[in-house]
Amino acid sequence: MSPQNVTWSDIDALEDTFMAACDGKADARQALADALVDAPSTMADWPKPVREAWEAGAELVLDSIDRQSLTGADMGLAFLLARTGFDHAILRDNLATAARKVFSDYMDPAGMLLAMGIHDTNRPPPAVMLRWDVFESLTEGAACWYPQHGVGEITEVDGIGNEIYAKFDRPQEFDLAVALDGMVVVRPDSVVAALLAEPKKWRTLSKKDGFASALADSLASATAITPKIVKALLVPGVVSAPRLREAIQRPGKGDAPAPSPAVASRRPTVKAASAASQQSQQRAWYDSRSVQELVDILTRSEPPPLPEEMLDKVESVLRIAAPKPEHAPVLAEAVSRLWQLAADSDWALPLMRRIGEHAVCWNDGAVYAQITDKIAGKLIPSWNGATIAAKGTEYLAKHCMDLPLRLYPQIEKSFAQIPETEGLLMRHVVGRIRGNEAGADMLLWLWKNDAPERAMLSDSILLFRTLAKPVRGSYIKSNKEIRKLLMESQPFQRLVMRDGDPDAIANLVRCVKHLPLFDSGERQSLLVKIVRLFPEARSMVEERRDQPARKALEVVTSYRSFEARRLELEAIVNVKIPANSRAIAHARGFGDLRENAEYKAAKDEQSLLSARREELEDGLHEVKPTDFADVMEPLEVVPGSRVVLKPEEGENLEYFILGLWDSIPEKQMISYEAPLGQLLLSKVEGDFIDLPSGGEAEIISISGLDEELRDWLGHTG
Repeated sequence: MSPQNVTWSDIDALEDTFMAACDGKADARQALADALVDAPSTMADWPKPVREAWEAGAELVLDSIDRQSLTGADMGLAFLLARTGFDHAILRDNLATAARKVFSDYMDPAGMLLAMGIHDTNRPPPAVMLRWDVFESLTEGAACWYPQHGVGEITEVDGIGNEIYAKFDRPQEFDLAVALDGMVVVRPDSVVAALLAEPKKWRTLSKKDGFASALADSLASATAITPKIVKALLVPGVVSAPRLREAIQRPGKGDAPAPSPAVASRRPTVKAASAASQQSQQRAWYDSRSVQELVDILTRSEPPPLPEEMLDKVESVLRIAAPKPEHAPVLAEAVSRLWQLAADSDWALPLMRRIGEHAVCWNDGAVYAQITDKIAGKLIPSWNGATIAAKGTEYLAKHCMDLPLRLYPQIEKSFAQIPETEGLLMRHVVGRIRGNEAGADMLLWLWKNDAPERAMLSDSILLFRTLAKPVRGSYIKSNKEIRKLLMESQPFQRLVMRDGDPDAIANLVRCVKHLPLFDSGERQSLLVKIVRLFPEARSMVEERRDQPARKALEVVTSYRSFEARRLELEAIVNVKIPANSRAIAHARGFGDLRENAEYKAAKDEQSLLSARREELEDGLHEVKPTDFADVMEPLEVVPGSRVVLKPEEGENLEYFILGLWDSIPEKQMISYEAPLGQLLLSKVEGDFIDLPSGGEAEIISISGLDEELRDWLGHTG
């Protein structure tokens, strides 16, 4: 039998056709689609051998499809499979790609996929396709019906805010997901659309064969289409109620609008969707078809042991999800629950190692940190166990450094059960500190551990540099706590100053005075506390000599930096804030805002964007752009100066003192507001300054900027 003639129930012919389709044969894929058109609408009703053949073959075919170049035939096959109730993560991925391609003009594709429920495993594929039908019909001017509002007209489809606006007796606004769930929409170019546009066509259209089915096929809905809905749309504007009833109850037509066989194969009923959902609920965890289904089943039931012959199927499900970033969170939960279920089994450790070779949730450190920060607390021990099994203790210790402090104790508990890991976490913390890669969480962990390595906290520059790093989310707490220790804890202050070591005191005083970590009030308060602890520090805290009054400087920056800030503000206003608003709207849909991590993260980002917008607007209003062309031969250090310093030891140092937003330390470009810039302003050749990093230096040369640098600073392209 050729691929073109294969039938839906011929298992032998199907096997050959599936293989040909996997090899990229377009005619084989089309033959499978044609076979599905003739098949019963619900795969759950098929004979078991036939159903199993389709489930295995469809998975292979869908996985072989290149989603970057998805064809119309590929999409058609995926649609038909979805409408039968076939469900697999690969199918949903294909549907998501198809949706992005078919509806490429929609402004927020992520919001569209969320509203359709394409990746929602609690929503069977037939139900997803019904929502797809509704979305496809959502056009401005289309007639619609909604249970609470009756008949109306769609006035706007907002692809940015994912809102649908419709005019009933009064204008109404619907979230996209709500509209897809409950709205009945008249399809463009359908019989009902034609009748609403020209009621006179009733006389000819109503006499055609299949009229009742054509009426039903005119309506896109995620719920059952009833005579009541058809009547609401057509009576009395198009036809009277008796004449409508007569038209749809002619002999052989049935007593209500019903889809034709072709329509039934393309658009299954809600009953079929429910059957597919029930089939999923009755499936054993090791028979799961996707990693999300695996998690769902493990979560809702007491899982039985794994039959040895099912291990390959479980591994196949995990392997499919492992390399895909979008599946990383659910894969992490799946392996955590599997480890929780069977850590002592013979198969768990080898399975984790094999999956670990491909899993993005472990092979991308940033993804691992993000997942570990958000994973449910009760799963942390098993997630750590699965991580050790997959990647080893060195991996866990290394990546622990990028986690919030609250997760360190759980990792220490995991290591406590492995004797050879003694001191492993400390070794990695010390290594990160020595490599100038410390985070506030590491430093706070070091402070709370009564170990000799605590002495590393006496490095004031390390503390201030670490605390100056931008942090957000779960990492804010440790940063605040170390700041509080530095301001209020005498034991911590004594440790930082090595119980009165003059060099350590001098380093802390220098950092407090010259590094921009604290505001003026906090700075003064901490300096007073230092003197109270160690009175001998008074001379270091007080200025050595009177400083000449400095004239007020105009607030300036280069044209290049000014334009960069202006573009950043433009991006925040026009791109990031609208995107954040959409993220908040999406997160609200997950419910329970108190425990909704996505909502909290989006609100945190909203606060950051708002603060940054205000900061940029104020700055652009107050700061004047310049190319420093008026600074040719300065007699003292001013913005736009080139300064050469001769330190006590080592080679001469060259700096360019520039505007407020012009710091590029790696190019020796320093803002006049930076600590070193403040020290240099108004100084003349021959003056000495105390360097923030320690030691003294003489100013041996002051000059203007060369023409090439001025041109670069004045360039805004």
